[in-house]
Amino acid sequence: MINDRFLLVGDSARSGGLSKVRKAVDTANSDSDRQFAAIKLLKRRDDEIIKVFLERETAALKAVEHPHIVRMLESGWDPVLERYYIALEWVERSLKDDLRARRLGRLLREDRVTTL
Repeated sequence: MINDRFLLVGDSARSGGLSKVRKAVDTANSDSDRQFAAIKLLKRRDDEIIKVFLERETAALKAVEHPHIVRMLESGWDPVLERYYIALEWVERSLKDDLRARRLGRLLREDRVTTL
């Protein structure tokens, strides 16, 4: 459980350079309206560079609101895991999957045009 709100589910994680991302259930919502969240756990523990990274990323996410950018739910320090985290909306597909689907869709449209 992250910050008494996000319940981690499954063992798989998506990894990046400074963090790993885990899927979680946002328990702040009622049972009928439960939603998933992406919990970005920063790899290093209490480190000044990581703290600055967290502050910059959260400031950028707070400043931007766009339908194609995931919304930040909260961020902070989890005392149990002793790690900084950022909670974001969960997106089922990866960017790679999305780009592949868009490319396939574009190819299919081009095929339709040439056959007409």
